[in-house]
Amino acid sequence: MQLQDRDLELENVGDDVALLQRELRTIGLPIDREELDAKLFGRTTHRAVRFLQEVSGDDLRALDWQGRFGVVERATAILINRIHDLVVNQREIQPPAVAEPEYRVFGTVRNATREPLARATVNVLNQNVLGPEPLRSAPTNESGSFDISFDFSPEDGAEARSPLAPPAPDLRFSVVDPSGHDRRVMALSKLTDGTESYVERIAFATDAPFIIVNALKQTQINLYVDDAAAHDSISEFEEVEARLAPALEQLSFE
Repeated sequence: MQLQDRDLELENVGDDVALLQRELRTIGLPIDREELDAKLFGRTTHRAVRFLQEVSGDDLRALDWQGRFGVVERATAILINRIHDLVVNQREIQPPAVAEPEYRVFGTVRNATREPLARATVNVLNQNVLGPEPLRSAPTNESGSFDISFDFSPEDGAEARSPLAPPAPDLRFSVVDPSGHDRRVMALSKLTDGTESYVERIAFATDAPFIIVNALKQTQINLYVDDAAAHDSISEFEEVEARLAPALEQLSFE
């Protein structure tokens, strides 16, 4: 602030007091509403000025401050300007808030005997009309649990559109065990309010994938995988899927 032909102290009234009060509030010091409305240098304005002077004694003395507590003269005005500008600059350089991921899928991975599969990697993919698109991956803990958050942008892929509902990811999963072997997903279930319901394969073939169509923002699942490492070659269904992908273009599997 710039002093306007006078030092500011108790009972002063005017636009220069109002400017002082705005800068004190920007710094984070409270001023009573009555004083703000009246542009009055009252007791809360006085208290705020005195507080700054008490905690900034060394800086004020370097400006030849005369020790007038609760009075805004040249040295105190310079101090308030410096603190005000520092606060404003720090607010301007704050990084933008990072939005939370839009979708979350969590649950457990178990083997054929329903025992947890620890330290495995769960891959979440979005099954669009051109094939599976990787979204995110995460490891399972010692109890076989995993938790994966991800964003979904239908504009980025060849997403099938429905006039009845907005586009949502169609989730497909793969599991890699701690030895680096793929484990075939033998069953997939969703849990809703504690009730487990199983997801059907997307086609009649025994090796067709399980896909959760139009997944919700929060999805809890159980993945059941086989005990033996899968063959290195792709399944018959995956081979057919890969051959059909270029021809399908904008058509969905349904």
